[in-house]
Amino acid sequence: MSRFKRGLLVSLLGLVIPGMVLAQGQVHTPRVHALTNVQIWQTPGRMIENGSIVIRDGVIEAVGANIDIPPDARVWELDSLMVYPGLIDLGMMVSPPRSGGDDKKDDDKKKSGANLAHKLDVITPELMLADEALIKDSDRSGRRGQGITTTRILPKRGAIRGHAAIVNLGDGDMAKNLLRRSAGQVMAYSTARGKYPGSIMGVVAAMRQTFYDTRWYEKAHATYAANPVGVERPAVSTAFASLSPAMNGEEPLIFVTRNALDLLRAGEMAREFDLAFEFVGSGEEYRRLDEVKPFARNLVIPVAFPEAPGVEDPGATLDVSLEKLRTWDQAPANPAKLHQAGIEFAITAEGQKDMGKFRKNVAKAIEAGLPADVALAALTTVPARMIGMDDRLGTVETGKMANLVVTDGDLFAEDTKI
Repeated sequence: MSRFKRGLLVSLLGLVIPGMVLAQGQVHTPRVHALTNVQIWQTPGRMIENGSIVIRDGVIEAVGANIDIPPDARVWELDSLMVYPGLIDLGMMVSPPRSGGDDKKDDDKKKSGANLAHKLDVITPELMLADEALIKDSDRSGRRGQGITTTRILPKRGAIRGHAAIVNLGDGDMAKNLLRRSAGQVMAYSTARGKYPGSIMGVVAAMRQTFYDTRWYEKAHATYAANPVGVERPAVSTAFASLSPAMNGEEPLIFVTRNALDLLRAGEMAREFDLAFEFVGSGEEYRRLDEVKPFARNLVIPVAFPEAPGVEDPGATLDVSLEKLRTWDQAPANPAKLHQAGIEFAITAEGQKDMGKFRKNVAKAIEAGLPADVALAALTTVPARMIGMDDRLGTVETGKMANLVVTDGDLFAEDTKI
């Protein structure tokens, strides 16, 4: 690619991601842009060989092969380049700041009843991640460098963790990039360190008890509201009140799994309480495919495949287990096997040790049998539909948010540059 085109790509990135330019001592926001003479992948399987895209105030105003370019548009000639919809990652884990630095003081505060939270530190459904999270610049730039423009951020700690959020990865703070403040209640079989619940059995018991308590809390408050005379006013709990909407189907319940067994355990719990879980998978679903299928709703899977075991040292080969070799060999086929089983899924970049290998790992999944159009859909149209934002995200169409990826070749080709 010529030095001119490389410079153009850098300039374009600063314009598509909301930014500002200085002119004659004043600040002006670029408003209208036209990307012309580009190959446009509007949706998976639908491509315009040579077309243009008009962007006005961050929204796609027009797209097509023969559209009129507005006279007020700044024109970007992108001959031989490609434009894809911005990729969407629904599995980005973010650590919320801890509530305090002194565990003993936090425990004493809970025991004294000085706050309205749950008595267990791993039960924090009242957490609103969008209000507290800080996305690291390295995480933002790492994903954006792979073409990811929108993410669902999930709390990283706890058993019942709190509310996810939908954010763009543009420059600037959360106020500029937040698309949805509450995007589902997040859960996982995560144990507490050095205290209860310190085992999976304990976490399952704590979750089940919390579900029962939340149902009782709803009924108690409904009864009091209907007829407060002669009825003792029930205590207030931010934990139960925050969990209640998700248990009533008013927002998603998102379960993060570490292996296929986690998904099956959670599926049985959902059946017990008549709940509908969505899942962030482990990449091991292929191990129990028939059992996973009935529960795999709005499934998000990683492509953080294991590296090949080191066998350069003949002695070291004796330490490589058959299980490790099987996982290395079979994991890249997990997306293809899910697709062949009729299970729809989205793909997340979470779990990558080197974010720069994300698209290469998607390419590995394609080599292992996943159709390329399905791979692109798993990063665009499918996740947009899962979060109910397909009217704004996931395709390059009129009226959609102008989250675009400009490349110098096929998105998943080894030598392609974003």
